Amino acid sequence: RIGVGFELPAYFPKLTARENLAAFAALHRRPVDRPDEVLAAVGLADAADQRAATFSKGMKMRLNLARAILHRPDVLFLDEPTSGLDPTHAADVRAIIRAQADAGRTVFLTTHDMPAVEELCTRVAFMREGAFVAVDTPRNLRLAHGRRSVVVEFAEAGELRRAEFPAADDPGLLDLLATGRVQTVHTREAALADVFIAVTRTACAASGAS
Repeated sequence: RIGVGFELPAYFPKLTARENLAAFAALHRRPVDRPDEVLAAVGLADAADQRAATFSKGMKMRLNLARAILHRPDVLFLDEPTSGLDPTHAADVRAIIRAQADAGRTVFLTTHDMPAVEELCTRVAFMREGAFVAVDTPRNLRLAHGRRSVVVEFAEAGELRRAEFPAADDPGLLDLLATGRVQTVHTREAALADVFIAVTRTACAASGAS
C-alpha cells in the first residue's frame, strides 16, 4: 500500500528502465500499471530500453518516481523528488504528484523546494533538529509568519537600483515615487521560504534561551 521515492534513487543499474519496473512490479501482490505507461508518464518512454546506469541524475530521479507509483499505492512518500531536474521536467514531476493526490492518494513530500511546497501541499510542517516547529496550511503559515512588502526598481546615477518597503503608504516609498525615477513597482507576497527562515530562527532562539 506504500510507495517510496528516495532522494538517492533505488534501481538496478545493469537493467534497462523497462526491466527495472518489471522487476519491481513482480514484488507486489496488488495491481500494477504497465511499465511502458509509467515510463511515458515520467517522460522516459524513449529511454525504456536504455540501461539505468547510463541515466543522468534527473532521469534516475524520474525512474525512481515511476517505481514509487507503479503499483498505485494508497500512501506515497517522496523525498526531494525534483532534485537534479531541469525546470521543464520538475514541472512534469509536480504535475504527476498532483495527479496522485487528485486520485485520492495521500502524498508525504519531504523537500527544501519551497515553490513545490507552495504548489502541491495542503498542509505543511517545518522541522528543526528533528522536531516540528510549525504545522498548518500554507496560507495560515504565510499570514502568521510572513510579511508583505512593496518592491520598486528605480534609476539612480545612471544605474538601476532596487528597494523594498513594508507598505504601499510608506513615506520613503511615496518620496521615491514623487521623484519620477521609479521604473517598476510590484507587491511581494510572503513566501514559504520566508516562513521557513522565520520559524526555524525563532525555534533556534528559543532553544538557545532555554
